[in-house]
Amino acid sequence: MRKVAVASIIVILAALLAGCAGGGEADKTPPVISVVSASNITETSATITWATNEPSHSQVYYGLTTNYGRSISTFHTQLVTQHTINLTGLDPDTTYHYCVESRDASGNEATSEDDTFTTLPPPPTNVQITHIFYDGLVYRVESDEYVEVTNVGDAPQDLEGWMLMDISEGYPSFTFPSYILAPGASTRVYTNEIHPEWGGFSFRYGKAIWNNSDPDIAALYDADGREVSRKSYLTDS
Repeated sequence: MRKVAVASIIVILAALLAGCAGGGEADKTPPVISVVSASNITETSATITWATNEPSHSQVYYGLTTNYGRSISTFHTQLVTQHTINLTGLDPDTTYHYCVESRDASGNEATSEDDTFTTLPPPPTNVQITHIFYDGLVYRVESDEYVEVTNVGDAPQDLEGWMLMDISEGYPSFTFPSYILAPGASTRVYTNEIHPEWGGFSFRYGKAIWNNSDPDIAALYDADGREVSRKSYLTDS
């Protein structure tokens, strides 16, 4: 009698322990993503927000196409239901595709549908590259080449911190000191000459910069690093 009772107890305990070890079925349901939106859009940044029905991780994929490329936000490991990720370093006046991804504590992932936002265009500027003298008269080194920059607006502009660059080659570049360019006035940046009557600016580059047979492109950036003008002398007047 006692042997039967002991055996029954062992069977019951084994069943209970097996149930505890199983712990129920594993979570296999991904989070539900909702209210995805892009806000606080500037020339170079945007804020992406969304919600999930359970605490989850946060990440955003973005790019110029629905393939997104390699543009991925920082992976936020905190488990939350209200998600916010700031994207920075974007290009002005550009349409970006994006989607969001959330992963719950069990590793179940959910991804939103593709959406888009467009960054703001750069603020208008009245300072432009108006001419590139690319075929210098100085033999071989062409130190008398220059890029002419003109204020076509009706207000003076301080060029301090502005940068001029040959973007076809990625060099050289010239950063302006404090210099007030009056309305209607022009200044020049020479390859390797100093002309005080034009501001006295020079790349101080020891050989020709502007390729005669395959025209380079000059770009002008303001003090905040925004491109405000570009010009190829292929279409120079």
